Amino acid sequence: MNNLIRVSFRKDKALANQKIVSQREFPIKTVFYDEKYTYAVVDFSNPLEYDKYIKALAKYIIERYEAKILKRIIQKNYPDIPVYTVNEIVKTKDDRENKERTEVVEKILKGYFEENTNCNVEGMVNFRFYEYEKILNALSEDLVDIYYLNREYDDFIELLRYFVSVQDARPDVIYLIVNRYGMYTILNQKRQDITNRCLSEFVSPEDMRCEGYDDLLISILITLAPEKIVVENKENIKNKELFETIEKVFEKVEYK
Repeated sequence: MNNLIRVSFRKDKALANQKIVSQREFPIKTVFYDEKYTYAVVDFSNPLEYDKYIKALAKYIIERYEAKILKRIIQKNYPDIPVYTVNEIVKTKDDRENKERTEVVEKILKGYFEENTNCNVEGMVNFRFYEYEKILNALSEDLVDIYYLNREYDDFIELLRYFVSVQDARPDVIYLIVNRYGMYTILNQKRQDITNRCLSEFVSPEDMRCEGYDDLLISILITLAPEKIVVENKENIKNKELFETIEKVFEKVEYK
C-alpha cells in the first residue's frame, strides 16, 4: 500500500462541520480544493493513525450517505410507499445499532486502500459498497416492517381511546393495586374490590385462578372506562409495556 493516499470529498455543508479533512486531527499532508471537491492527501505510514483515519472516514460515510442509500433501496423495493413515508421510515433507523455496518465499511475502505492511491468517496460509495448495501437491504426490510407494526399499534390505540370516550356513565376513578407478584386488585371509586366481578365477564370460573391476566386488564379497564386510573404500589409493576399502553389509552393515569 502506498503511504500517501488522496481522498476527495464532494463539497457540502456537512463536510464543513466534519474533522475528516482537519490537518490538526489527522496526518494530512495537504488539503486543496476545486469547484466541486475537497481533496486531502493523507499519510498512512503510521498504522495507528491509519486505523484512526479509517474509523473516522467510515463514520463520515455512514452519517453522510446511509440515509440516502436506505431511501433509494426502499423506494426501489417498495414503490407503492409514498416519498414522505419513506422519509419517516428512514428516520426510525437507530444509529446506535450500527456496529456491523461500521465494521463492513471499515473493511471495504482498507481493501480499497490496499490497491488504490486515489479515492473519490462518493464514487466509491456508489460503485464499491455491494456488501454494505446488502446489509442495508436487510435493514430496510426491518425498518418497513417495524414502521407498519407501529402504525397498526397507533391505530389500535386510537380505536381503544374511541371506545373509552363513547362509554356512558363513566366512573370518576378506578384503583389498581399491584401486589408484590405483579398481580392486580381492581377497586371501584368507593375502594370496593370488584376484581372477581370484572374477571368473570372475560374468563370462565375454572380459569379464574390462572396466574396473570395482563391481557385482560386492558379489556376490563376499557369496559369500566374510568375518567382516571390510580395505580398503587407502582414499584411492583412487572409489565411496564402494559402500563405504557394504559397511559396512551387513558388520559389520566396517576401512580402512587
